Amino acid sequence: MLKKGLNRHLVIAVIVVFAFGLGIGLFGSSFGFKENSVTAKLVAVDDEGNGVTADLTATVRTGKGLVLVNINNLVADLDTQKSARKAAEVAAQVAEVDLNKYDVIFNIVTDADKISGGSAGTPMTLAAIAAFENKTLKEDVAVTGLITENGKIGLVGSVLEKASAAKSVGMKTMLVPVGFDRRGIERKRTKECTKYKEYDYCTISYRGVTLSEDLGIELKEVADIREALQYALKWITIKYLILL
Repeated sequence: MLKKGLNRHLVIAVIVVFAFGLGIGLFGSSFGFKENSVTAKLVAVDDEGNGVTADLTATVRTGKGLVLVNINNLVADLDTQKSARKAAEVAAQVAEVDLNKYDVIFNIVTDADKISGGSAGTPMTLAAIAAFENKTLKEDVAVTGLITENGKIGLVGSVLEKASAAKSVGMKTMLVPVGFDRRGIERKRTKECTKYKEYDYCTISYRGVTLSEDLGIELKEVADIREALQYALKWITIKYLILL
């Protein structure tokens, strides 16, 4: 009787262990990270300086530290490729994971022939962080800016062109680096004339305007990636709450 009971318990134990192992094999994502993707809207300029938009997807998966840019018939210049590497490194730091244990793939799809510059660094970083942490980015928030090794967001050009492109696809807010170049963006020319006898006396003045007035899109300056996360993530966590 004791031997039979022991055998029965052994059989049950083997079945439980097998079922648990099968569960891990079939539902690996429930027990350990396998793969996750996050999509975002990318704003950039083409080689002629025109504002363009692109669909950006960041995919993170168990791997060996590879960072890849899938260009899908798009020519990505060296700055964009460097930005992808830096974005993955910063994202891993913020998400507190070992990048050497993951692969990060950035897929960019656009009608433009080429995207140039490093301004995709910040949106790439945000998308990668969201993918690492299984979060979602807001659909109506665009972002532009260089990303540095310490997570600071660096200055970029062509803000007006990028804001116009973002507005054209329904973006309500665009995150930009602190201290971005406002020249040619926030001045509006006004001409006022008065008539005295047969002469017209006119004065020309310039007043400050904002992109919200000019393009109908809100502009928010952000200093670093953690501040950007507060505006870009759909659900913010205590981890990213800082005093503004």
